[in-house]
Amino acid sequence: MQIIGTFGRAVGVNPDAVILEDATKSVLLADLSIMGGTPMALYKDTDDVVKIASYKWLIDNSKAANIRVHGIAKFSKNSYIDETFDKLGTFGSGKGTVMQMGRITVLNNAYTTADGVVTTFAFDTTKTYLAGEALYVNLDAESDYLGKITNVLVSDTEDVACNTGTLVGYVSGFYASATQPVLEITLK
Repeated sequence: MQIIGTFGRAVGVNPDAVILEDATKSVLLADLSIMGGTPMALYKDTDDVVKIASYKWLIDNSKAANIRVHGIAKFSKNSYIDETFDKLGTFGSGKGTVMQMGRITVLNNAYTTADGVVTTFAFDTTKTYLAGEALYVNLDAESDYLGKITNVLVSDTEDVACNTGTLVGYVSGFYASATQPVLEITLK
């Protein structure tokens, strides 16, 4: 079942049983690659304030990216929509809520544009996922799935795509579909 958000768009993540969230961190202003379900990391900005940023932004800006996942975005901030808000839903705060522990379902994100509806996913839809499999963040800058959740572990420390430090959690369930794949995750 696809959940429709308050703005009439499909929500990309469903917090099934979230135990821990963090809504205290500001989102990096320049980061425009976040959708519901995107893995987020902590990043210390030039103003010495710790903010949350997507792994795609970290790689695109030559920052260290093989770092611990802070949480999974429960908001979108991209070229289609910017809904950075705090827990109370106050727009303009620049904060975004991330889910850190519990069980979530990652679905498609749908954005309405002048050309129609654009659908994106926060995980690699070309993969098959098995229950209990570990999930990581794709750090391969050459991949179309950069910054998205994957079950591929690159452990060679000499490889720039090494993602051993980006454990997201474990597969709880996967429902394959050509148009609407669904990934259930137990966050670590």
